[in-house]
Amino acid sequence: MLSTMPTKLKKLFIFISLYCVLDTVYLAFTANLFKALVMGVISLLVLAWTFYPQTVKNFLRSKWGKIAAILVLCGVVFAITGIGFLHFYGTNDNVTYDEDTVIILGAGIKGERLSLTLKYRLDKGLEYIALNPDAKIIVTGGKGPGEGITEAEAMRRYLVSQGIADSRIIIEDKATSTYENLMYSSEFLSEGDEVVIVTDGFHIFRGVSMAKKFGLKPTHLHSKSYIPQLPLNFVRELAAVMKMFVLGR
Repeated sequence: MLSTMPTKLKKLFIFISLYCVLDTVYLAFTANLFKALVMGVISLLVLAWTFYPQTVKNFLRSKWGKIAAILVLCGVVFAITGIGFLHFYGTNDNVTYDEDTVIILGAGIKGERLSLTLKYRLDKGLEYIALNPDAKIIVTGGKGPGEGITEAEAMRRYLVSQGIADSRIIIEDKATSTYENLMYSSEFLSEGDEVVIVTDGFHIFRGVSMAKKFGLKPTHLHSKSYIPQLPLNFVRELAAVMKMFVLGR
């Protein structure tokens, strides 16, 4: 029970519990349902430990509690291994700077403003374009909740503002997922075209895998990631990779 906890520890756990609950509600109403689900699970665990610590301890000592603990431990080991793979694969760039096309994958925007994640991707794309000025440029991303224009249009505007000729930019503005990003982008290309995928490091593996599905020859170049969102992004990406292996998209 709460009374068995030291006062300062009790206050800390109550604060964490309230924060987790409020964050869950906020994420649910901002359409980020995956992050809301993850935070909701964390909220329940923290609340259980805060208000019923002895009950939790008794459960963990029971047969089913030990089984649950083993399953959780296996899940944690799997997640750490998977996240480690995604990180090391995604941050080991293999660009040649001779590719035919650079494909910059979209990310969320706020109204018509670039998110920091999307700006990082575009800035990395600009670095590539400076070293391979003959490459075609595809910006890809449709219009999602809370977005005033398509991600592709926001990307085009930013590239043009940085001195890239509008005529060099190919806009793919229908995609709502990584699978569709590469599917629709491939329609502007020929089978066997060499492309470089530009996106966050955690997202590289799935982007490259999807590009291969559509007959492209991809290399990859990772952008800087927005650190505060990185842990949840890795968890979400790992789930998306598992879905890709099961459903093929």
